[in-house]
Amino acid sequence: MYLLEKISNNLAEGIAAEMSYDQDRKEVIAYGAYAIMQIGLSILMVVLFGILFGVAAEALVVSLSGAWLRRYTGGAHASSPNICIIVGTVACIGFALLSRLTLFTNVRVTGTLVLVVHTAAFGLIHRLAPVASENKPIPEKKRPGLKRGGMVTNTVYLLVSAGTIAAAIFLKKSELLAYPVCMALGVFWQIFSMTHVGEVCLRALDRLLSFKRTTTD
Repeated sequence: MYLLEKISNNLAEGIAAEMSYDQDRKEVIAYGAYAIMQIGLSILMVVLFGILFGVAAEALVVSLSGAWLRRYTGGAHASSPNICIIVGTVACIGFALLSRLTLFTNVRVTGTLVLVVHTAAFGLIHRLAPVASENKPIPEKKRPGLKRGGMVTNTVYLLVSAGTIAAAIFLKKSELLAYPVCMALGVFWQIFSMTHVGEVCLRALDRLLSFKRTTTD
C-alpha cells in the first residue's frame, strides 16, 4: 500500500468512527481523500519543478488543461500513483519548456499547432472517448455524457486559445502565445494517452520506472 492510500484510509477510518458511518461510506471517503491528495501532490510537484525551471505558469496550463480533459475522456493509467506523478511532472515541465522555443512566437505556427491538435482531439474524442482502464471501468450509461463533456471541454479550450492568440496580436505581446501552445500540448498529451500507441509507451515507461524503483529498494 502506498503512503497516500495509507493516509486516506486512516483519515476515512477516523471520520467513519466519529460519524458512525458504515463500510460503504468509509470507502467513499477514503477514495475521495485519496483523489484529492493525489491531485494536490501532482500540482505541487508541477509548481515546484516549474519554479525551478522558470516555467511554473506554463507547466500549470499544460497540467490543468490535460487533467480536466482527462476527467471526461479517460486514458491509460500508470501502475502506481508515484509513477503517475513522475511521468506527469516530467511531461508538463518538458512541454512548458518546449512552449518557450522561438518557433512558437510566430502567430502562424502557434495557430496551426492549436488548430491541428484541437481538430485531432475532436476526432479522437468522438471515436474513442471515454477510454476505460482495468482499474477504472466506466459504466455504459455514463459514456455518452462523458463524451459530450470531452467535446465541450475541447471546444472551450479552442475558443480560449483563439482569444489569447487574438490578444497577442492586438497587444503585440508574443509571449502570450506560450499559453495556447501549452494548452494544445496538454490536450495532445491527453489524447495521446487515449490511443493504443500512448498506452504502449506508458507501459514501457511504467516498466522502466518500476524496475528502477525495485532495484534501488
